[in-house]
Amino acid sequence: MSVNISGNNHKITTGDKSPIIINTNNNKVSENIEKFYQKWWFISFIVGCMGGSIIGYNLNSFVIGLSSIVIIILLVLFLNPKRRFMRVGLIVLSMGTLNVLPKVTALLTISKDNFIIFEQNTSSILGVFLILLSGYLFYLDSKQK
Repeated sequence: MSVNISGNNHKITTGDKSPIIINTNNNKVSENIEKFYQKWWFISFIVGCMGGSIIGYNLNSFVIGLSSIVIIILLVLFLNPKRRFMRVGLIVLSMGTLNVLPKVTALLTISKDNFIIFEQNTSSILGVFLILLSGYLFYLDSKQK
């Protein structure tokens, strides 16, 4: 397969919308490389520091501010739009794992001698289906890169 390009500069985009610039005069192909401040880890770090410092300042607590920074950074890293299949796969896997449990028992105390036991038998077919679906979503995530 051959592509004929005429003129000086042409902009071609790949499947993930990242541009490839072809200079036909020198026959060089160069990719548009992201700067460090455009990367998701840097954006999540900045958002986490800003959010955690605001929380720490408003609550007058250094420890709560630091823990808020860590939680916000991890949350924003988890919400990376390029990893959407991984995120949904983890959610579906956790739902499937919880659904596979054969019995859920909760023990509530009403008085000293009386207990109320709540038992619910769940179908494991739905849980197995959700676990298989999460495997397919992890496969899609590996193919997306």
